[in-house]
Order: sequence, then structure tokens, then C-alpha cells
Amino acid sequence: MDKSKIYKEPFFELLESEIRFRIFSLLNIYPELSFSEIAEQLNKSKSTLHPHIQKLMDIGVVELSRDEKVRGNFTRNYYSLKSGVFNDLKVADKDSSLIDNYAFIVIKNWVKFIIKTMKLYEKFLNRLELDESGLDILKKNILNHETLSGMFFFSPKQYREASDLTIKYLKDLERIQSEGIKEEKPFYLLSITLPIKDMLEDSE
Repeated sequence: MDKSKIYKEPFFELLESEIRFRIFSLLNIYPELSFSEIAEQLNKSKSTLHPHIQKLMDIGVVELSRDEKVRGNFTRNYYSLKSGVFNDLKVADKDSSLIDNYAFIVIKNWVKFIIKTMKLYEKFLNRLELDESGLDILKKNILNHETLSGMFFFSPKQYREASDLTIKYLKDLERIQSEGIKEEKPFYLLSITLPIKDMLEDSE
């Protein structure tokens, strides 16, 4: 069995489409959404969204969470992220014979995921720049600690200490996220470590 295909396929399929990525992002924010709610949020027709939702279901990212009889024979379908969907982004506890290929695939997909998210944020900032109330929104974000950022450079010794703290911190965040609260999740906390020295030496 080709393990690389198992690990890369869902996220390649997810990341290659802007609409699928936006559906995925919405379902990270809301516990579940109906087909109509997704269409309304993205300002897209149902005919445009249908193949993308079907693709997300086919690759195991999204699932039908429930359906609801509305009137007559009409049924309203609700969708949510499949449980454990982020497991394919984790490198830990994998067979050592697969780790090299698996790690490369995971990191590359993770970087693409971050880039797509940051592009969404850039579009958001560009819209705020054109809006007179944009600066007020950003000011509120900062004062309410809704926008947090930090950048740190460490020596190898410092990094080992920071790494131990980060592992504990990430486990605490996973515990908080897994508490199963069925409510809107409007904030996205991102954490990543980059080998900046190697990156600079390798650049042209």
C-alpha cells in the first residue's frame, strides 16, 4: 500500500480549491452548517457548492451530521467536519520506515494550509483598509487580544527549552479544543517553528 497517497490525498484535494478551503474553514468555525447556510456565508449558488461538498465528503474531510424534515418530502442537510480530520497533519507516532516521506508531505501540506489562511487574512485586511471603520475593527481586535502575534529567535540550547514548553502548550491547547463545546469558534491560533538559518542559506 502506498502510504504517501493515504496521507497527502485529502489535503491536496482540499488545498487545490479555494471554495473547498473556504468550506473547510467555515466548518472549523461553526459546529455544523446547513447547505443553505454555507451557500449564504460564501455567497455562492448551491449548484456551484454541491460538487465541492461532495468532494470533501468523498475524501473524508466533511460528513453529513444530520438531516431535518422541513416540509413535505423536503429535507435540510447539515454538515460538519469529520472527527479527527486533523490527524493527517501530525507526524508523531508514525512508523519510522515511513517517517521521511510522511514528514515531508505533512510539512508541505501544512505550509500550503498556512499560506491559504494568510491570504484570506490579507484579503480581510485589504477590505478593512477600504472601509472607514476598518482601523476601529483592528484596534478592537488588538485591545481585546483577538489578534496575537510574536516572533522569536533561539539558540539551540534556548530552542530545546522553548520546545519543551511548546509541546506542553500544544497538548493543553488540544485538550481545550477537544472539550466538545458546540458553539461558534471565531478565533484561529497558529503555531509553527521554522529552521530560518537553513532557509536563508538555501535561498538564492
